[in-house]
Amino acid sequence: QQRPPGGTGLCRHCAARLGTAIHHPGMLALGRYDGPLVGAIRALKFKGVTRLAPALARELAVQVRRRGWRVSAVCPVPLHPSRLRARGYNQAGLLADAVAAGLGVPSLPLLIRRGVTGQQARLSTSLRAANTNGAFGISPKAPRILPRHVLLVDDVLTTGATLGACRRELLAAGCESVHYAVLAAASPRPAPAAAEQDGPGYPAPA
Repeated sequence: QQRPPGGTGLCRHCAARLGTAIHHPGMLALGRYDGPLVGAIRALKFKGVTRLAPALARELAVQVRRRGWRVSAVCPVPLHPSRLRARGYNQAGLLADAVAAGLGVPSLPLLIRRGVTGQQARLSTSLRAANTNGAFGISPKAPRILPRHVLLVDDVLTTGATLGACRRELLAAGCESVHYAVLAAASPRPAPAAAEQDGPGYPAPA
């Protein structure tokens, strides 16, 4: 039986079944890309149900605090301006703003997307890293000295190519650590041991 949504757009039954949080070195997700979590993400991303963002982000902030990560600022994975105009909002930006509010730190658009990349979900694993090569850069609106410990926020992690590309840009620009927080992770697998010292490894950033 379908239950009516609450003020957040999630009924209590679905909210309780979003998933079991996934934790790996430097990365966390609310659950696997499966079940009610898929519906919530698609509604937020493609159907304009933006009221879902605060509820989902609230749980992300809870998981970050449980991990004890040092976070100086939260940064969303950016959309290309053409996609932002077409959609009207960046779902990662909505999530990042709400996560930052929950953690008591600023949400900063530190990154820009230089080009329109193909949808990662439609590419083979071997092509995803190449698809994001050079796709991101530091935003001209970013502070001259970047925050030391950044939390990158996105909706879905597939191979880690997008988040890995963003992370490399931030580290090269002076950030000391970059962690990932996403709503869902597809096909989760353990990170290689060598990736733990280099940073997030779910899977190891390309």
